[in-house]
Amino acid sequence: MVSVVVLVTVAVRRRLPRVPVEVDEDADCVETAAPKFDANEEKSFEIVQKMIEGCQVEKLKVDQCRLYLRRHGLRLTGKKDIRIQRIKIL
Repeated sequence: MVSVVVLVTVAVRRRLPRVPVEVDEDADCVETAAPKFDANEEKSFEIVQKMIEGCQVEKLKVDQCRLYLRRHGLRLTGKKDIRIQRIKIL
Protein backbone atom coordinates (compact mmCIF):
# COMPACT_ATOMS: atom_id res chain seq x y z
CA MET A 1 0.00 0.00 0.00
CA VAL A 2 1.34 3.41 -0.96
CA SER A 3 0.75 6.25 1.47
CA VAL A 4 -0.17 9.63 0.07
CA VAL A 5 1.27 12.81 1.58
CA VAL A 6 -0.66 16.00 1.00
CA LEU A 7 0.65 19.47 1.74
CA VAL A 8 -2.01 21.70 3.29
CA THR A 9 -1.91 25.07 4.94
CA VAL A 10 -3.21 25.42 8.48
CA ALA A 11 -3.74 28.62 10.42
CA VAL A 12 -4.46 27.94 14.09
CA ARG A 13 -5.86 31.39 14.63
CA ARG A 14 -6.67 34.23 12.33
CA ARG A 15 -3.57 36.25 13.25
CA LEU A 16 -1.03 33.43 13.14
CA PRO A 17 1.15 32.98 10.09
CA ARG A 18 0.22 30.00 7.97
CA VAL A 19 2.38 26.96 8.58
CA PRO A 20 2.73 24.19 5.98
CA VAL A 21 1.61 20.82 7.33
CA GLU A 22 2.17 17.36 5.92
CA VAL A 23 -0.83 15.06 6.29
CA ASP A 24 -0.42 11.33 6.02
CA GLU A 25 -3.82 9.77 5.41
CA ASP A 26 -2.83 6.55 7.18
CA ALA A 27 -1.46 8.27 10.30
CA ASP A 28 -3.45 9.34 13.35
CA CYS A 29 -1.51 12.56 13.95
CA VAL A 30 -0.46 15.61 11.96
CA GLU A 31 3.12 16.89 11.91
CA THR A 32 3.66 20.63 11.64
CA ALA A 33 6.83 22.19 10.30
CA ALA A 34 8.68 24.43 12.73
CA PRO A 35 9.91 27.72 11.30
CA LYS A 36 13.51 27.75 10.10
CA PHE A 37 15.94 29.71 12.26
CA ASP A 38 19.37 31.00 11.38
CA ALA A 39 22.40 30.30 13.59
CA ASN A 40 21.89 33.38 15.81
CA GLU A 41 18.22 32.63 16.41
CA GLU A 42 19.01 28.98 17.13
CA LYS A 43 21.60 30.02 19.73
CA SER A 44 19.14 32.50 21.28
CA PHE A 45 16.45 29.81 21.39
CA GLU A 46 18.80 27.50 23.32
CA ILE A 47 19.43 30.27 25.85
CA VAL A 48 15.68 30.86 26.22
CA GLN A 49 15.08 27.15 26.76
CA LYS A 50 17.69 27.05 29.51
CA MET A 51 16.09 30.07 31.20
CA ILE A 52 12.67 28.43 31.07
CA GLU A 53 14.01 25.13 32.42
CA GLY A 54 15.68 27.09 35.25
CA CYS A 55 12.32 28.66 36.23
CA GLN A 56 13.42 32.12 35.06
CA VAL A 57 10.48 32.69 32.71
CA GLU A 58 9.70 36.08 34.25
CA LYS A 59 13.18 37.33 33.31
CA LEU A 60 12.69 36.74 29.58
CA LYS A 61 12.77 39.79 27.31
CA VAL A 62 9.95 40.45 24.85
CA ASP A 63 12.09 39.42 21.86
CA GLN A 64 13.00 36.17 23.60
CA CYS A 65 9.33 35.47 24.31
CA ARG A 66 8.47 36.08 20.66
CA LEU A 67 11.23 33.74 19.52
CA TYR A 68 10.01 30.94 21.81
CA LEU A 69 6.36 31.45 20.89
CA ARG A 70 7.15 31.53 17.16
CA ARG A 71 9.04 28.25 17.49
CA HIS A 72 5.98 26.65 19.09
CA GLY A 73 3.46 28.15 16.66
CA LEU A 74 1.67 30.34 19.20
CA ARG A 75 0.42 33.92 18.97
CA LEU A 76 3.14 36.56 19.16
CA THR A 77 0.91 39.51 20.02
CA GLY A 78 0.10 40.92 23.44
CA LYS A 79 1.98 42.44 26.32
CA LYS A 80 4.89 40.72 28.00
CA ASP A 81 2.70 39.31 30.80
CA ILE A 82 0.39 37.63 28.30
CA ARG A 83 3.33 36.16 26.38
CA ILE A 84 4.79 34.82 29.63
CA GLN A 85 1.45 33.16 30.41
CA ARG A 86 1.44 31.46 27.01
CA ILE A 87 4.95 30.13 27.64
CA LYS A 88 4.00 28.84 31.10
CA ILE A 89 1.04 26.94 29.64
CA LEU A 90 3.46 24.94 27.48
